Amino acid sequence: MGRAGLLHIVKSLTLADRESLLGLTPDLNDAPITTAAEIQVLMTHLTSQEFVSSDTTELDLTAIVLKLQRNSLSAAVTAIVTPAMPVAKLVSKFVTSMPDPAFSQGIATELARKYAELAVPADDPDAIFGNLIEYVLGEHSLKPKFFWAAAGIVTHYFELCDVFQH
Repeated sequence: MGRAGLLHIVKSLTLADRESLLGLTPDLNDAPITTAAEIQVLMTHLTSQEFVSSDTTELDLTAIVLKLQRNSLSAAVTAIVTPAMPVAKLVSKFVTSMPDPAFSQGIATELARKYAELAVPADDPDAIFGNLIEYVLGEHSLKPKFFWAAAGIVTHYFELCDVFQH
């Protein structure tokens, strides 16, 4: 009979018969919109950590200050990035300790995809940055620990140039 003959028979079956024979076929339209699984793992890890605030109000790295300026991000975003830097360091420590080198790349790819989606209709860098934080936050509550975990993740990948242009 061969593959072509078998395929012809399967195609001639009703949907109910095909599903009883082969099982349900997932419909992508039924899938919930969620962030990447890696982001959720990272959020879970970060919210279980104790955040240590920095004593300084200055950013640790000159490069990130310049990047904020080059991307026309306002003082409001700087006011988020500055206290998020210690959390970004926890992100860096966690992702570099993962045995799977693709873990961090998966997060970077997902955030870059979301950045590209947000950047097309919007010309407001502050809104894009905020929307990235909201995306990472997902369905987590707006409790400060979750917000700062999300801000730390976005800040880490912003610092690595995985999101934003410069």
